[in-house]
Amino acid sequence: DKLRNTKGEMLQTDDKSEKRMGLLLEQCITLALMNNLSIRLAVFPDRKLEQDVSVARAIFDPNLAANVDYRDSTSQATSRLQAAGQNEEQNMGANLSLSKKLEDGTEVSMSWDSGRRKTNSPFFIINPVYSATLAMEARHSLSKMRGRDLNLAELRQLEHQRAAARCQLHSTINSVMYQVVEAFLNLRQQDANLNIQEQSLEQVKELVEITRKRMLVGRAVEAQLIKDQSQLARQKEELIVTRASREQACDQLLQLICPDPEERPDPSRLEALLEIPKVLERKINFSNLSRSARHKRPEVLAMLCQMRSQDLALRLARDGVKPTFDVVAGFGLSANNGTFSDAHSDVGTLDYPVYT
Repeated sequence: DKLRNTKGEMLQTDDKSEKRMGLLLEQCITLALMNNLSIRLAVFPDRKLEQDVSVARAIFDPNLAANVDYRDSTSQATSRLQAAGQNEEQNMGANLSLSKKLEDGTEVSMSWDSGRRKTNSPFFIINPVYSATLAMEARHSLSKMRGRDLNLAELRQLEHQRAAARCQLHSTINSVMYQVVEAFLNLRQQDANLNIQEQSLEQVKELVEITRKRMLVGRAVEAQLIKDQSQLARQKEELIVTRASREQACDQLLQLICPDPEERPDPSRLEALLEIPKVLERKINFSNLSRSARHKRPEVLAMLCQMRSQDLALRLARDGVKPTFDVVAGFGLSANNGTFSDAHSDVGTLDYPVYT
C-alpha cells in the first residue's frame, strides 16, 4: 500500500499549477523496483528453483503405497489332476507398503500382503485359502552413491543454484538502483545548470538595457551594444541547449521509473530534490574492502555458488563410474489358513519365517 501511494503521489499533476513537483530519490527507486521488467524476469528462476528444491528434498520423504487387485480366470483343463472340463480360479489381493530412503543411501521398506484364492480343483486341502505376509527389507550400497554427501549432492546443487539465482536477482536490483541514482543526480545537476543559465540570461538582458541607456546619454557606442546583444544571443542558445539536456536527463529518469509512456508525468514539472549529506573522510583499508566484497557483493556470491555446484557435479561424475555393489537383507513372515482372521493371526506365531 505504501508503494502504491508513493506511485499515486508521483503521477498526480495539476494542469492549473505551474509549480514544479518535488521528486525524491526514495520515490524514484521505489517506482523503478516496482516497474522494472528485468527484476520481474529475475524473480522466476528463483521461484522455479525453489520448487525444484522441494521436489529433490521429497526423495527422502516416506513413501506410502497401497494396491488392490482382483483376478478371475477360466482355462481349459490339460491334466488329469485338474477338474474335468474347465479350471476356474479366483484371486483377490491387497498390498500396503511403506518405504524410505535415508540420507546415507540406505533404502528400507516394509510391506503387508493379504490375499484370497479359490479354485474348483479338488486337490487343495484348504479352499478357499487366505494368505498373509509381512516382509521387511534393507538395501545399502557399498560402492556407488555411498555416504550422506553424495546422496544429498543433487539437493545441494539445486540449493546452490537457487542461491546463485537469488544473488543474480539482488545484482539486478542493485544495478537498477545505481541507474536510478545516476539519472537522479544527473537531473539534479541539469536543474542546477538550468537555474544558472536562466540567471545568467537575466543578467545579460539587464546588461543590454544598461548599454542602451548609456547610448542615449552618449556614454556608450553602438559597437558595445552589438557586442552585448551577441552575448545575449549566445546566452539564449546555451539556455536552449541546457533545457534540451535537462529534458533528456528527465526522460532518462522517467524511463527507469515509468516504462509506460502514458503513465509518465509532465517532465517540465518535475524537480529533483535531494539533500546530499556530508561524507566523513576516513582511512580506507583495501584488504577490508576486498574481504567485505567477497562476503557481500551478490555477483561474487553468485560465482561462489556456481563453483560449489560444479564441484558437486564433478564428485557425482566420478562416483558414477564406480560399479554397483549392494548388500541386501530381508526378513518376512507368512501364513495360510481357511479364514481371514486365522491367516492373519498365524503371522504373529513366527512359525513360517523367511530370511534373505
